[in-house]
Amino acid sequence: SRLPGTNLGIKFAVLSVVEESKTLTLKTKQVNPIESEVSVLGEMLDYAEEVLNPSLVLLDRGFYSVEAIGELKSRSMGFTMPAKKTNPVKKTCKKFKKGEAPPEIGYTVSGAKGEEDVRLLLTEKETENGTEIHPFITNLEITPEEASENYSWRWRIETNIRELEKFKPQTTSQSMELRRLYFLFSVTLYNLWIITRNGSEHPRAREFKEWLEFELLAFKVLEEYMAEPPPPHTPA
Repeated sequence: SRLPGTNLGIKFAVLSVVEESKTLTLKTKQVNPIESEVSVLGEMLDYAEEVLNPSLVLLDRGFYSVEAIGELKSRSMGFTMPAKKTNPVKKTCKKFKKGEAPPEIGYTVSGAKGEEDVRLLLTEKETENGTEIHPFITNLEITPEEASENYSWRWRIETNIRELEKFKPQTTSQSMELRRLYFLFSVTLYNLWIITRNGSEHPRAREFKEWLEFELLAFKVLEEYMAEPPPPHTPA
């Protein structure tokens, strides 16, 4: 979230749980600019293990690193994430597209702090610009098609993060505290909306906001009524 006209912004890490008919935000964390992704990941995974037993961890490309992969493997957690298109990955994708490489290969992610062995899975997707190759890395014994299907659940999280914007109050304030509060407020309202829907299509976000505004208005009227002094007692 960037402040208008400045180079300042707030970055959040979001932990979500995806079920068949709903996606809930379990935890958010404001990320310090000097904080490493592996420390953020570790904190999120600690919380996830406290409240549930995740069967699969889906991460975005921002966690593609030796340290993050090592953290996941040390917890014996199954994971899938898109591979960064480094030169070796690009070369493998080109070979696969030409039929010169298999869709599943053993691969080593290298970094300044060592190496981690993973499986590199390659999938094809037809687009307006032709055939695109989507590479994933995982520690699971799954097919490329299964990796792609599993990761489609991750897109639901992206969609729902955009839905959060519908509940976030608008502000031009440059106060980081206020903007953080507004983001957390939008997460709370979003979760309440998802729980209210309980897997159904309604209420839509707009309908829920209108209902919420009506309830708040009714509460305000009731509060003002209760605050009025009682009428004077007239002796019989």
